Amino acid sequence: MKRIVEDRNHRVLKKIASNYEVDQNLIKEAMEDDIDRLPNSAFLVPEARAYPVASPAQAYTSYLYASYSNDVDNANKLACILEDVYSMTPPKRIERAENKQTIKTASEYTKFLDRDDKYRVKLASMPEGDVSGRVASEVLNLRSTFYAMNHPTPDQQVIKAYQKVASLIDEYDKLDKPMTRKELAKVASAVEDIDKSIGMEKYYGKYVMDPIDTVASFVVDKPHTTVKIGSDSYSVDAISGIPKIAFDGVLDSQIVDKLYDKDGLKVDALRTLYKAADDNTKNKIKKILTLLVR
Repeated sequence: MKRIVEDRNHRVLKKIASNYEVDQNLIKEAMEDDIDRLPNSAFLVPEARAYPVASPAQAYTSYLYASYSNDVDNANKLACILEDVYSMTPPKRIERAENKQTIKTASEYTKFLDRDDKYRVKLASMPEGDVSGRVASEVLNLRSTFYAMNHPTPDQQVIKAYQKVASLIDEYDKLDKPMTRKELAKVASAVEDIDKSIGMEKYYGKYVMDPIDTVASFVVDKPHTTVKIGSDSYSVDAISGIPKIAFDGVLDSQIVDKLYDKDGLKVDALRTLYKAADDNTKNKIKKILTLLVR
């Protein structure tokens, strides 16, 4: 029975490996390992005894399984183990038409980081939204400081380039304007271009974050002080303070009930209602806002 299971597992591994540019010696070595004898600590996910990493071959094939099954978080962790622990490059996926939807990549966003699945997956799953100019300034100032420490005569144009990126993030912050993933990808591309000009990429993951993680750190959860309903902006505090009775007789009672909770009017719920409402309902909502907020 054990032999049958092993044969089936080997066939699965061979099928997965056929979708990647692999080192066949590592695949063969992994097939010969008896992972049943390994302790739980030899697995990336010890409680499930999933993804063995006790040897280069095991970590290599574990990455293949995680990447192929679109287990993004563990695939990224395994890629880091391969690079940082075993000094190996994760295997690249062979681009075929039938495999393009298996794993979401960043090719639709920008030309940025045309390397391997690990980086394209990271970029495709990068957070988007509100950004902090303060965080961007602090992170990029640290990058500039690290550069200056390793160069006796640092190029001031390089430092200014990092500052320019921080200024761009600060502009979005001041305007209270969220950044899309495509915009953030372009910023990451700019950071990478600066890094490459001074050889910074060799320090990624050791002393500085790679460009994707750097830019991802700029994205923050920031409470909005204003909200846009229609073409007008309103104070969030003022809208949430509108009493429930203001909508009674104006909107359907069931709708009004959904707009409120114990803390008052739910601003996001009102905004969603407005977007989906007919013109008559929109006019009623705008009248209430005009009377009670502006």
